[in-house]
Amino acid sequence: MIWRPATMNRRLQISLVLALVSLLLANCSVAQETTTFAPKIVATKTGQDISVEQLAEIVAKDDVVFLGEEHDSDGAHQLQADLVRELILKGANIAISLEMFERDVQGILNEYLAGRISEEEFLYASRPWNNYAEHYREVIELAREHRIPVIAANVPRELASAIAKGQVIDQSQSAFRSRELNAPSDLYWEKFAEIMKGHGGSDNEASNRRMYESQCLKDDTMAESIADFLAAHRHRHVTVVHLCGKFHSDFGLGTAARVALRNGLARMTIVSTERTEDIEKFDVRKHRTRGHYLFVVPPNAAKE
Repeated sequence: MIWRPATMNRRLQISLVLALVSLLLANCSVAQETTTFAPKIVATKTGQDISVEQLAEIVAKDDVVFLGEEHDSDGAHQLQADLVRELILKGANIAISLEMFERDVQGILNEYLAGRISEEEFLYASRPWNNYAEHYREVIELAREHRIPVIAANVPRELASAIAKGQVIDQSQSAFRSRELNAPSDLYWEKFAEIMKGHGGSDNEASNRRMYESQCLKDDTMAESIADFLAAHRHRHVTVVHLCGKFHSDFGLGTAARVALRNGLARMTIVSTERTEDIEKFDVRKHRTRGHYLFVVPPNAAKE
């Protein structure tokens, strides 16, 4: 006898339907459990969540706030833009400083902010990072709209590259690098050497030292750019919001330490970024010394 679906026992049909419904509900439950969370800000001292509005209220009293990022993190960049926007809404006197633009394009950047050249001209001449449109444009456009100064803080990359290769820098380019270079064998060096090992760096200490000096040249140049701006505006309080890779400011090292060398009275806040796939298991205590606050963000959503 040939079996046909139409002859299926009614009770068996109901059982199969219920089993299918149960399976669908279970899948929905799993999907809900793995749904990404919204990026948030955590105070490392207390472990408490704070709002963008609260952080803006805190850092508006500072001279410098370091927003240490993971360069490709969508969540961290959105929090950066939200913080800048909130500071503007609060009427804070701010300036934006960026690792992502180099000193020799400051004039081009100023021309664009003033509305004297088009965005196309600006992007053609300023060597923006590949993720500019996705991650930095919003902050630049906020600055342009609200007449906020923007500091192209970093050393030109060819100068940093020359130091890494052990080459002598042409004195005609000295205006674009820091007047002083600090590359001590300290905790920063130890952390840098450890990272080099973890990323397939050279086992040659001399080579790693040159790379470290290149890193420090970036830190010193960014710090000098910030300190010079603060000195030029010392008669009116201004908060410099500096966007940089988190290694440049975590633990108060790198650029942050070099700002302190140049301005020992500068009030600074360090914000770092941490990604996690499971917010329920995230332990802020492991990152307590990294900075004053953390941007805790999910992995980027898959691109379609």
